[in-house]
Amino acid sequence: MTGPSRRPHRPAHDKPPALVAWLATALPALCAVLLAGSSMGHLDAPELASAAGGLGVTHPPGHPLWVIVHGLGCALFPVGPVAFRVSVVSALWLAIVGRAALAVAWRATGPVEEHPDLSSRWRQTLSLGAALLATLGVAALRQGTRSEVYALAAALAVLPLALFATRAMDEAARGRVAALCFALGLANHHLIALTAAPALAVAIAPRARKSSRSLIPWVVSIASALALYAVLPLRAGAPASLARPRAIAEVFEVASAQTFAKNAGSGAPETIGVRIADVLDAIAQSLSSAGILAGIIGLALAWRRSSPLRDAAAPLALVAVVSIIARVWLGFTRDNPDASGYLLPAVFVLAAMSAQATRSALDAIRAASERTDAPSKPVRALLVAVLVVGPAIVLPLAALVGSVIDTRTDRAHTSTTLALSPLVTAPPRAVLLAHGPNTIFRLRYAQLVEGERPDVTVVPVPLLAYPGMVSALIAREPALAPVFARYLLQPGRAIAARDATSLATTRPVLAELDPDNLSEYVRFVIPSGPFATMLEAPTTLADVRAAAARHFVRYDQLAAQLAREPDARRESNEVLLWMAFNDTLFFASRGARPEARRALERALEKSPNETRLHALREALERTPGDGPIDVTAVLPR
Repeated sequence: MTGPSRRPHRPAHDKPPALVAWLATALPALCAVLLAGSSMGHLDAPELASAAGGLGVTHPPGHPLWVIVHGLGCALFPVGPVAFRVSVVSALWLAIVGRAALAVAWRATGPVEEHPDLSSRWRQTLSLGAALLATLGVAALRQGTRSEVYALAAALAVLPLALFATRAMDEAARGRVAALCFALGLANHHLIALTAAPALAVAIAPRARKSSRSLIPWVVSIASALALYAVLPLRAGAPASLARPRAIAEVFEVASAQTFAKNAGSGAPETIGVRIADVLDAIAQSLSSAGILAGIIGLALAWRRSSPLRDAAAPLALVAVVSIIARVWLGFTRDNPDASGYLLPAVFVLAAMSAQATRSALDAIRAASERTDAPSKPVRALLVAVLVVGPAIVLPLAALVGSVIDTRTDRAHTSTTLALSPLVTAPPRAVLLAHGPNTIFRLRYAQLVEGERPDVTVVPVPLLAYPGMVSALIAREPALAPVFARYLLQPGRAIAARDATSLATTRPVLAELDPDNLSEYVRFVIPSGPFATMLEAPTTLADVRAAAARHFVRYDQLAAQLAREPDARRESNEVLLWMAFNDTLFFASRGARPEARRALERALEKSPNETRLHALREALERTPGDGPIDVTAVLPR
């Protein structure tokens, strides 16, 4: 067995070989680019890509830094669709995360007092394996395959950790860079930036004790980065802007993301135990249970007096803990890549520190070889092989395979199909009252980026409370002013039916049915595919039934189109389930019970165990014949 060499200790600031550094940097970026799709993507991705392509203001907190750098990247890299260009820029941030993870792992596998240095081959293998584990798992790699803010947020959060671990700069310089990264992170995604606060505190504390004046460069650095929020009112008039803040109070409202506060802490839907379990499961999907265990052991070993990372142990551990606590506090949406994006700092720390655990295990095997009762040489060689091959090769490769599978959704074109379905069939100059955020984001990308149906006006009903949203819609379409008059007096999630029907006398009006608007619209619409058609006067049961047959044909046509994208079957099923559920609510509320049963069967095909669907079935079977059914008890809260 080839053991550790007894060479003199390297200095603490030694660097990994250039080839290893390039591999840790280039491989994650290359994988992200190869796995990136050309479609608009899912969830927030279409909206963010639209904002980058048009330098607009995104949903709160506005993400000014992300929009600027990704908008510039789209302009400088005019290859492929906008969504793909945004993913390429995200891949660059993932490369930085990989290089930072290598820096931490390289230091962790460095020389210690009681053990000689590892052989160069082993140290390179373990460090590179840890860096790839940090970036090839689905939590990290998927952030480079779609239009999202998390790759940049992670890079800014972990760069200070790499500086502390390597000690490549003097103390003052490291502190200034940490402050700048922290401030830039606040201008991108402030909650993830706060996970880097422990590293910043460690940098500031020694200097603050010496002199408060030494903090001035850091304060200036933070203030300069936060000045990026001045971009928000400057871009408030851009067509790609979703929020349009102009006054200082509106800028603060957007930047603070107050609108999402109600979903955090006690307002999150799951119990604290479920949230903790979901967070740990999400980390395990990237690192595996073995990787998590190795990372925890590595963090514990880093606190030893002889550890190469003794001076960086505190910020490393705090960043991991704060990252996990922050996501638990927010609540965790299972299978949501956005939620996993928040955990990237914790994934980074645990992956990088797994190299510390492996190195300590190798030291223990070597120390045991000097005892008379030590395992035989073949056994020790096998243990060494397992310790090196497992963390350095097997775990990163398994993480990559999982990412290839989980990123298939990003390469599917289901979002394009779902966006074009209502746009292509909408009458000229139609007004679409969109209620689902995902629907709104898809339609924005199709119109703003791909130029589809500019004559159609999309009203994002649940986002009308965003600063400047209503005024921008009225400026584009003055005919909408009467529709919003009552809404501005009594803001809510649904436009009043009498206002929408008055508009229907002069313009085609289509409404996306939703539990929030069902009671308001049910008497004035007929089903016609993804969006229902709003009529001027209340409809009759005969009107509803006459339109139902064509509506179900359009549902089947959409389902057939989505079936051509098997890689996004889960997303397609969720959309079709939601449509069938809303159809069931509508037909049941309207009294068209045979049509309600038909829609319900389609919903049950997608989710046979859903309790609300079975409650609807019981309500439909309880009373024969026709007549409206009260569906209030099964509406989502």
